Amino acid sequence: MLQVLYKRGLLKMVNAFEVTNIKECQPSDTVITTNVIFPGSNLEWNSDDKAFVYLLGKTSLIHLNREEEEIFADIHKNTRYKINRAEKRDPIQCYVTDSPSDVQLQQFVTFFNSFAKHKQIQAANLERLKSFRDRQAIIYSYVTDEKDRLLCAHIHYIVNNYSCLLYSASARFENSQIRNMIGRANRLLHWQDIKLAKAKGLTWYNFGGISTNEKDIPHQKINQFKMEFGGQIVDVLTSVYGITMFGKCAAFLYKLKAKHRPEYITQETVNKHSTYSH
Repeated sequence: MLQVLYKRGLLKMVNAFEVTNIKECQPSDTVITTNVIFPGSNLEWNSDDKAFVYLLGKTSLIHLNREEEEIFADIHKNTRYKINRAEKRDPIQCYVTDSPSDVQLQQFVTFFNSFAKHKQIQAANLERLKSFRDRQAIIYSYVTDEKDRLLCAHIHYIVNNYSCLLYSASARFENSQIRNMIGRANRLLHWQDIKLAKAKGLTWYNFGGISTNEKDIPHQKINQFKMEFGGQIVDVLTSVYGITMFGKCAAFLYKLKAKHRPEYITQETVNKHSTYSH
């Protein structure tokens, strides 16, 4: 179990990972629980807890209890070539830390939010990242070139027996050769992340979500990128709870948007199942 406390505006929030009873969560306005349904496992929850929103999404898992060579062999041939070229020929350097400083986290947020603005996705929350860090549940990895320019960067969190990709961002250059090198560097960094998770004795590497919206072409391309590394698709149940009146209002507003997403499921659907399983 992992709980991360932070604020989004005035809203006090808790992200709770691998928690099925919100009574275990720390006080806040809103609680968001995330539970991965691993192969061969069942997910049970407290039926007395009624969420405002349930999302049954997907993610890709790589099983790490294998030899490194076997894991690498599952990666697409062209991706393996790009990883090897980046490692042996490109003028880049990979770095990783599981205790990033406030300065490093701020640098990442600045880098990611510039990327997020271009991609029109949600910005990173510095307080949230510090909360992961303070619970010793974060990995920050990044790649620089020979001019010490930041090319790509990842943030993962660790909970129980897996690490999960939370944020990934790449620099933008007009030069096509540099863009191609960044693409290779990003693949190498993912491979380094996978190896680090294995070295830490974790069982799974979680790619942090697979889009279920087939009409969303940009996210389908991201899906394709993630599946280059092999892995298997499993379900992820995300539940949003309003605790205080302020939190309930925020959760209700979120529901109005979420109910149009393909992974949205109703309370009635939840009530029909005592477990979700693989």
